[in-house]
Amino acid sequence: MPRRAWGMTYTSPMKAYVQTRVPRWVPFIWLAYLTFFLWGPIKGPTSSSEWIATGVALVVFLFLYFTFFLASKPWPMLCVAGMGVLGVVYAPFNGGAANFFIYAASMAPFALDTEWAGALAIAVVVMVAALESWLLHIANGFIFPATFLSTFIGAANIYFAQRNRHVEELKRANAEIEQLTKVAERERIARDLHDVLGHTLSLITLKSELARKLMDRDPIQARQEIHDVELTARQALADVRQAMTATGRRRAAVTSADGRLLGLLCLKVSRTGFCSDQDVRARALGEADPAAVGSTAID
Repeated sequence: MPRRAWGMTYTSPMKAYVQTRVPRWVPFIWLAYLTFFLWGPIKGPTSSSEWIATGVALVVFLFLYFTFFLASKPWPMLCVAGMGVLGVVYAPFNGGAANFFIYAASMAPFALDTEWAGALAIAVVVMVAALESWLLHIANGFIFPATFLSTFIGAANIYFAQRNRHVEELKRANAEIEQLTKVAERERIARDLHDVLGHTLSLITLKSELARKLMDRDPIQARQEIHDVELTARQALADVRQAMTATGRRRAAVTSADGRLLGLLCLKVSRTGFCSDQDVRARALGEADPAAVGSTAID
């Protein structure tokens, strides 16, 4: 269940990408910016210890990066904070560590719930980068990308993060509307079936009881009552079919279900001799043509 805050809904970054139909491989493209962090060691001269430190930074960053996209709250924001820490640690030795501040500022809006929270997180990232550059007198091309690019890219991503949150809200609203529509349709169908079958089933019950009482005293009248029961059931079947057709239901399913209901009715009166065994079996299996009963039910 997505977490709600300030009227909005938090969505994990990878889920947001799927919902907005952004390909899953797009986050891999953004890893190309790591070349700026590697440029200093590649350009050299670089000692083995510096290469080890660079490799450790890459491993930690990749872990934080992919955890950001796959984990649920609060882990994405912790990953952003971890990237900021990497930038703070490596900035004095490698100006390319400004990338870590850029990544942190650009990903923070997706880890938070509101635009203002994203803007505040970006401001914190930029202030930390500027403060570190000022206190440690970092002059290796660090300050411009760590502050300007972090602000620019982060501000742009505030919009995209907000769009993802609105997409999530719309999807939730549409799902709720669809569910309410289904409930309303079921209630309407139930009312229609009650209107169609309520009186009819009551009439069938009364006529069946009357036929049972007349079975020994007046078989002819009992036969007539059973015939009326069949006609009433046929009319009810037609009414149900008409109601189901209006709701877009499949006619074959209705015929099969109602055929089984009529089969049960024939089964109840089969001992009287007014329904043949063949009719009973066909009705119970839903295979008999409804028009065939009229010619075989009453001799």
